[in-house]
Amino acid sequence: MGRAETFFTVLAALLSATTFAAPTLRPAPRLQFPHATDSNSPGHWDGPTFFLFNSTGHPYRSYGSNLFELGNTAAVNYNNTVNGGRWMEATWRATNGTLYGWYHLEPGGLCPGLTAPKIGAVKSTDNGANWTDLGVVLEARTNTLRCDAQNGYFAGGNGDFCVMLDAAQQYLYLLCSTYAGDVTEQGVAVARMAWGDRDAPVGKVWKWHNGDWLELGLGGYVTPIFPATVAWERPDCEAFWGPSVHWNSYLQQYVMLLNRAKGSGWVQEGIYTSYSTNLADPMSWSVPEKILNGGAWYPQVIGLEEGQGTDKLAGALARFFMGGVSDYEICFAPSGCPPSPCLWIQFLDGSSLPASPWQGPYHAGGTEGQTLIVDFFDPDLGATNQALRVNSGSNSTEWYLGPLSVDEVVAAARFRTVAFSGTGSENLLCAAVGGAGDHSAAPAITIVTNRYKLWSYTEGMFGSGTGGSEILDLGPVVLNQFHTAYLHTHESGQTRLWWDRELVFDGLAPMVPGFDGYMEWGSGSWQFDATTTVDFDWVGYGNTCNLPHSLKTTLAGNAVVISWPTNAVGFVLQSTESLSPANWVDMTNTVAVVGSENTVTDPISNTNRFFRLRNL
Repeated sequence: MGRAETFFTVLAALLSATTFAAPTLRPAPRLQFPHATDSNSPGHWDGPTFFLFNSTGHPYRSYGSNLFELGNTAAVNYNNTVNGGRWMEATWRATNGTLYGWYHLEPGGLCPGLTAPKIGAVKSTDNGANWTDLGVVLEARTNTLRCDAQNGYFAGGNGDFCVMLDAAQQYLYLLCSTYAGDVTEQGVAVARMAWGDRDAPVGKVWKWHNGDWLELGLGGYVTPIFPATVAWERPDCEAFWGPSVHWNSYLQQYVMLLNRAKGSGWVQEGIYTSYSTNLADPMSWSVPEKILNGGAWYPQVIGLEEGQGTDKLAGALARFFMGGVSDYEICFAPSGCPPSPCLWIQFLDGSSLPASPWQGPYHAGGTEGQTLIVDFFDPDLGATNQALRVNSGSNSTEWYLGPLSVDEVVAAARFRTVAFSGTGSENLLCAAVGGAGDHSAAPAITIVTNRYKLWSYTEGMFGSGTGGSEILDLGPVVLNQFHTAYLHTHESGQTRLWWDRELVFDGLAPMVPGFDGYMEWGSGSWQFDATTTVDFDWVGYGNTCNLPHSLKTTLAGNAVVISWPTNAVGFVLQSTESLSPANWVDMTNTVAVVGSENTVTDPISNTNRFFRLRNL
């Protein structure tokens, strides 16, 4: 199923039937699932690795160290083929490591232009790369198909669901959308299965009907907990659907997020929440309360707790997604939630080669260069470090993210030039924004005839290897000397560059044709008529919160007061007595908030002290 329009209005907090204040949403840097999303997206942890599944007719699996660093995206494999697409909407990992999953199946050939979903079960022994299909476990009653339905998608069926295992691990509960039968059977309903039956689930699921669990999952009647107001087959249908449930460790409650459709084409009327303490009592769910007007389909949360937070478990603060996109955090604490750490959207250090979602290496003709992991002595650490060594080959070797379809990009890296041909030009770090029909800024750090330049890089013909124009000269290339660059550009043309911790440019860059947003790094992108070898200690693509923050110092008697903005979340203050060599140590002094600034007071000593903020 597609997505509705994503315009909405955040509503004021309301008091729910459970006496909880409605959760609040606060803007956060955009976070998007690694693959297109058209259903609930389940996730799980295996040790230090987080796995996530996104589906648009077939599931794709991604994994990484946390929600913010997912990659390695690839289609999963089934042991069979079926009639129709399968959306993986729920997973649960058993204590022995077996991963169980449940899919939404849309069979073909039922009605012209319409289908009627079913729910099936699968299991995997390799964290979801390969699945064994266990069969369909939940479907609507026979003779309920309505090929004359006018909602635009379904002629009946049961689907669009989530699953939760109870705390005693006795029953697995399926909360699903019912689109079939009389209007009194349509809405959001519940079924359950004994957890012990998970390896042979067909015929073991029972629907809740008239206060008991006696109706077969395959064809039985249901009593919805949230009945439809207007039947799904009508053009003016009105009903809740697509539940997503998690256990909230802060509230000590189950929390359900719901879509509410109203009108032909599944127009999204709003997004709602409901609460319960007892999965075994379907009538314990509170009356749904609206938290958003409009919105997009498939609202869900992903918990932020390291090693624990998923779509099934979250705490006071989580990320709120709609249709696979998160522009908001959701706070369940009535008194508000603390600021969240500022994490890079994508970050690479020198210890591992680029993997999905990084794309490349791309080379514009000629012979492709190499990307290698190399060891080097890092004077900042006083120890051996690792870097990604990129050489340009005969033309270029670059890695990139995009198209990003964003209105601003932050690209950053710590790098050194190991070898350069002496003439020609080669891009090292690039940021481009704006749509294909726009005119926007496209700045880059570029070597031009042995000098570093802030360069407008998408001027000229792509593939020619030449072109571009100078924005600012940054100085000569000194081989094996590290530089740190933070480059921020906005579609308005506003561009900022921090070069070796100094803000050296803050102004308008040339407005050039847009290319839907890219972050690029390596050796050569548009300009590549030189040959280079460059070591990248780290590379980051992020948000404005990742940009450098200024420290201020003032004297206060026999002490110095160090201050920095409170919106610099996720930073720790460090100090060292020398810069050659530097020995940066986290400071343990109490941090006091004064107005909009964090402050630390440090007694003056007889030795030099240097201070910096380090991003956690």
